[in-house]
Amino acid sequence: MPDAIAANSNAGQSPQKEEPKKSGLSRYWYMPWPIKVIFLASAVVALVLFLLVWFAVPVGGRVLSGTFYIYLLYATLGFNVFMGLGATKAQKKKAPPWFDYVLAFTLWGAMVFFLLNHETIAARQWEPPPTTFHVVLSIIVGMQALEAARRIGGWGFIGMLTFAICYPLVAGHLPGIFYGVQLNFIEVMADFTYGANGMLGIPGRLLGYLVIGFYFFAGIMMGSGGGDFFLKLAVG
Repeated sequence: MPDAIAANSNAGQSPQKEEPKKSGLSRYWYMPWPIKVIFLASAVVALVLFLLVWFAVPVGGRVLSGTFYIYLLYATLGFNVFMGLGATKAQKKKAPPWFDYVLAFTLWGAMVFFLLNHETIAARQWEPPPTTFHVVLSIIVGMQALEAARRIGGWGFIGMLTFAICYPLVAGHLPGIFYGVQLNFIEVMADFTYGANGMLGIPGRLLGYLVIGFYFFAGIMMGSGGGDFFLKLAVG
Protein backbone atom coordinates (compact mmCIF):
# COMPACT_ATOMS: atom_id res chain seq x y z
CA MET A 1 0.00 0.00 0.00
CA PRO A 2 2.69 2.64 0.83
CA ASP A 3 4.38 1.92 -2.52
CA ALA A 4 1.07 2.32 -4.34
CA ILE A 5 0.33 5.61 -2.59
CA ALA A 6 3.80 6.93 -3.43
CA ALA A 7 3.38 5.88 -7.04
CA ASN A 8 0.03 7.67 -7.29
CA SER A 9 1.43 10.83 -5.70
CA ASN A 10 4.29 10.93 -8.20
CA ALA A 11 2.08 10.14 -11.17
CA GLY A 12 1.04 13.75 -11.68
CA GLN A 13 4.55 15.13 -11.44
CA SER A 14 6.60 15.63 -14.57
CA PRO A 15 9.83 13.63 -14.59
CA GLN A 16 12.91 15.71 -13.86
CA LYS A 17 15.28 16.09 -16.78
CA GLU A 18 18.83 15.08 -16.12
CA GLU A 19 21.43 17.56 -17.19
CA PRO A 20 23.60 16.26 -20.03
CA LYS A 21 27.06 15.25 -19.01
CA LYS A 22 29.59 17.77 -20.20
CA SER A 23 32.74 15.97 -21.17
CA GLY A 24 35.92 16.91 -22.95
CA LEU A 25 36.81 20.57 -22.61
CA SER A 26 34.52 21.17 -19.63
CA ARG A 27 35.04 24.89 -19.57
CA TYR A 28 33.91 25.26 -23.16
CA TRP A 29 30.31 24.50 -22.22
CA TYR A 30 30.19 27.42 -19.80
CA MET A 31 31.54 30.05 -22.20
CA PRO A 32 29.30 32.71 -23.76
CA TRP A 33 28.52 31.79 -27.36
CA PRO A 34 30.72 34.53 -28.93
CA ILE A 35 33.70 33.20 -26.96
CA LYS A 36 32.82 29.66 -28.06
CA VAL A 37 32.95 30.78 -31.68
CA ILE A 38 36.33 32.48 -31.19
CA PHE A 39 37.63 29.48 -29.25
CA LEU A 40 36.80 27.02 -32.05
CA ALA A 41 37.82 29.42 -34.80
CA SER A 42 41.24 29.94 -33.19
CA ALA A 43 42.14 26.28 -33.55
CA VAL A 44 40.97 26.29 -37.19
CA VAL A 45 42.90 29.48 -37.94
CA ALA A 46 46.08 28.04 -36.41
CA LEU A 47 45.76 24.95 -38.63
CA VAL A 48 45.11 27.06 -41.73
CA LEU A 49 48.13 29.23 -40.95
CA PHE A 50 50.31 26.14 -40.65
CA LEU A 51 49.10 24.79 -43.99
CA LEU A 52 49.71 28.14 -45.68
CA VAL A 53 53.28 28.13 -44.36
CA TRP A 54 53.88 24.44 -45.02
CA PHE A 55 52.80 24.67 -48.67
CA ALA A 56 54.23 28.21 -49.11
CA VAL A 57 50.89 29.64 -50.21
CA PRO A 58 51.21 33.42 -50.67
CA VAL A 59 48.81 35.65 -48.74
CA GLY A 60 48.55 39.21 -49.96
CA GLY A 61 51.51 38.65 -52.25
CA ARG A 62 53.83 37.27 -49.60
CA VAL A 63 54.45 33.93 -47.92
CA LEU A 64 53.91 33.81 -44.16
CA SER A 65 57.08 33.00 -42.26
CA GLY A 66 59.40 33.96 -39.47
CA THR A 67 58.53 36.60 -36.89
CA PHE A 68 55.12 37.52 -38.31
CA TYR A 69 53.93 33.90 -38.44
CA ILE A 70 55.12 33.03 -34.94
CA TYR A 71 53.56 36.10 -33.32
CA LEU A 72 50.33 35.35 -35.18
CA LEU A 73 50.28 31.83 -33.76
CA TYR A 74 50.82 33.12 -30.22
CA ALA A 75 47.91 35.51 -30.66
CA THR A 76 45.69 32.73 -31.98
CA LEU A 77 46.49 29.94 -29.54
CA GLY A 78 47.25 32.10 -26.50
CA PHE A 79 43.60 33.15 -26.41
CA ASN A 80 42.55 29.50 -26.12
CA VAL A 81 44.98 28.85 -23.27
CA PHE A 82 43.48 31.55 -21.06
CA MET A 83 39.89 30.84 -22.08
CA GLY A 84 40.08 27.05 -22.10
CA LEU A 85 42.32 26.33 -19.11
CA GLY A 86 41.33 27.57 -15.67
CA ALA A 87 43.74 29.13 -13.23
CA THR A 88 42.82 26.38 -10.73
CA LYS A 89 41.27 22.92 -10.96
CA ALA A 90 37.95 24.27 -9.73
CA GLN A 91 37.87 26.96 -12.41
CA LYS A 92 38.39 24.43 -15.17
CA LYS A 93 34.71 23.52 -14.85
CA LYS A 94 33.37 27.05 -14.56
CA ALA A 95 32.87 29.98 -16.88
CA PRO A 96 36.02 32.05 -17.43
CA PRO A 97 36.30 34.77 -14.76
CA TRP A 98 36.99 38.41 -15.57
CA PHE A 99 40.77 38.15 -15.21
CA ASP A 100 40.97 35.46 -17.90
CA TYR A 101 39.31 37.88 -20.31
CA VAL A 102 41.84 40.54 -19.28
CA LEU A 103 44.74 38.14 -19.90
CA ALA A 104 43.40 36.95 -23.26
CA PHE A 105 42.57 40.36 -24.71
CA THR A 106 45.72 42.00 -23.31
CA LEU A 107 47.72 39.30 -25.06
CA TRP A 108 45.86 40.07 -28.27
CA GLY A 109 46.68 43.75 -27.92
CA ALA A 110 50.37 43.03 -27.38
CA MET A 111 50.51 40.65 -30.34
CA VAL A 112 48.82 43.20 -32.62
CA PHE A 113 51.56 45.67 -31.68
CA PHE A 114 54.23 43.04 -32.36
CA LEU A 115 52.67 42.17 -35.72
CA LEU A 116 52.62 45.81 -36.78
CA ASN A 117 56.32 46.09 -35.89
CA HIS A 118 57.47 42.60 -36.85
CA GLU A 119 59.98 43.80 -39.45
CA THR A 120 61.70 46.12 -36.98
CA ILE A 121 61.73 43.38 -34.33
CA ALA A 122 63.23 40.88 -36.76
CA ALA A 123 65.94 43.33 -37.83
CA ARG A 124 66.88 44.91 -34.49
CA GLN A 125 65.30 42.56 -31.91
CA TRP A 126 64.87 45.61 -29.66
CA GLU A 127 67.78 44.73 -27.39
CA PRO A 128 67.82 46.87 -25.37
CA PRO A 129 64.19 48.05 -25.76
CA PRO A 130 64.08 51.59 -27.21
CA THR A 131 61.49 53.04 -24.80
CA THR A 132 59.92 52.41 -21.40
CA PHE A 133 56.75 51.28 -23.18
CA HIS A 134 58.64 48.45 -24.87
CA VAL A 135 60.13 47.42 -21.52
CA VAL A 136 56.73 47.34 -19.79
CA LEU A 137 55.19 45.44 -22.69
CA SER A 138 57.93 42.81 -22.59
CA ILE A 139 57.39 42.31 -18.86
CA ILE A 140 53.62 41.99 -19.29
CA VAL A 141 53.98 39.42 -22.07
CA GLY A 142 56.63 37.56 -20.06
CA MET A 143 54.32 37.30 -17.04
CA GLN A 144 51.48 36.12 -19.28
CA ALA A 145 53.76 33.46 -20.74
CA LEU A 146 54.61 32.20 -17.25
CA GLU A 147 50.93 32.02 -16.32
CA ALA A 148 50.12 30.17 -19.54
CA ALA A 149 53.00 27.76 -18.85
CA ARG A 150 51.70 27.15 -15.33
CA ARG A 151 48.25 26.27 -16.62
CA ILE A 152 49.66 23.93 -19.23
CA GLY A 153 52.62 22.32 -17.45
CA GLY A 154 52.01 22.92 -13.74
CA TRP A 155 54.23 24.31 -11.00
CA GLY A 156 57.14 21.99 -11.82
CA PHE A 157 57.41 23.54 -15.27
CA ILE A 158 57.23 27.00 -13.71
CA GLY A 159 60.13 26.06 -11.43
CA MET A 160 62.29 25.22 -14.44
CA LEU A 161 61.36 28.46 -16.19
CA THR A 162 62.02 30.52 -13.07
CA PHE A 163 65.49 29.00 -12.81
CA ALA A 164 66.14 29.81 -16.49
CA ILE A 165 65.09 33.43 -15.89
CA CYS A 166 67.07 33.89 -12.68
CA TYR A 167 70.29 32.23 -13.87
CA PRO A 168 71.44 35.05 -16.21
CA LEU A 169 70.80 37.57 -13.43
CA VAL A 170 73.53 36.02 -11.26
CA ALA A 171 75.64 34.09 -13.79
CA GLY A 172 78.51 36.57 -13.61
CA HIS A 173 78.96 35.92 -9.88
CA LEU A 174 78.90 32.12 -10.00
CA PRO A 175 82.07 30.01 -9.76
CA GLY A 176 83.57 27.50 -12.16
CA ILE A 177 81.40 25.91 -14.80
CA PHE A 178 78.36 27.87 -13.61
CA TYR A 179 79.93 31.18 -14.62
CA GLY A 180 78.25 32.87 -17.56
CA VAL A 181 77.34 36.15 -19.21
CA GLN A 182 75.32 38.23 -16.79
CA LEU A 183 72.24 40.15 -17.88
CA ASN A 184 69.92 42.46 -16.01
CA PHE A 185 66.19 41.85 -15.68
CA ILE A 186 65.21 44.18 -18.53
CA GLU A 187 67.67 42.49 -20.90
CA VAL A 188 66.31 39.06 -19.98
CA MET A 189 62.69 40.05 -20.58
CA ALA A 190 63.55 41.86 -23.83
CA ASP A 191 65.46 38.84 -25.10
CA PHE A 192 62.48 36.63 -24.27
CA THR A 193 59.93 38.86 -26.02
CA TYR A 194 61.86 40.31 -28.95
CA GLY A 195 65.02 38.20 -29.28
CA ALA A 196 65.94 34.93 -30.94
CA ASN A 197 66.41 33.14 -27.60
CA GLY A 198 62.81 33.51 -26.42
CA MET A 199 59.39 33.44 -28.03
CA LEU A 200 60.83 33.75 -31.53
CA GLY A 201 63.41 31.03 -30.99
CA ILE A 202 63.04 27.32 -30.31
CA PRO A 203 59.58 27.47 -28.62
CA GLY A 204 58.00 29.41 -31.47
CA ARG A 205 59.64 27.37 -34.20
CA LEU A 206 58.73 24.07 -32.57
CA LEU A 207 55.13 25.19 -32.26
CA GLY A 208 54.86 26.70 -35.72
CA TYR A 209 56.76 24.17 -37.78
CA LEU A 210 56.58 20.85 -35.88
CA VAL A 211 53.93 20.53 -33.17
CA ILE A 212 50.91 21.71 -35.17
CA GLY A 213 52.01 19.67 -38.16
CA PHE A 214 52.51 16.59 -36.00
CA TYR A 215 48.96 16.76 -34.64
CA PHE A 216 47.51 17.53 -38.06
CA PHE A 217 49.14 14.61 -39.87
CA ALA A 218 48.57 12.32 -36.88
CA GLY A 219 44.87 13.18 -37.05
CA ILE A 220 44.81 12.36 -40.76
CA MET A 221 46.61 9.10 -40.09
CA MET A 222 44.18 8.07 -37.34
CA GLY A 223 41.14 9.15 -39.34
CA SER A 224 42.20 7.17 -42.39
CA GLY A 225 42.83 3.99 -40.42
CA GLY A 226 46.59 4.20 -40.58
CA GLY A 227 46.85 4.16 -36.78
CA ASP A 228 45.26 0.70 -36.60
CA PHE A 229 47.56 -0.53 -39.33
CA PHE A 230 50.74 0.52 -37.54
CA LEU A 231 49.38 -0.77 -34.22
CA LYS A 232 48.68 -4.20 -35.70
CA LEU A 233 52.04 -4.13 -37.44
CA ALA A 234 53.81 -3.46 -34.14
CA VAL A 235 51.83 -6.09 -32.23
CA GLY A 236 51.98 -8.72 -34.94
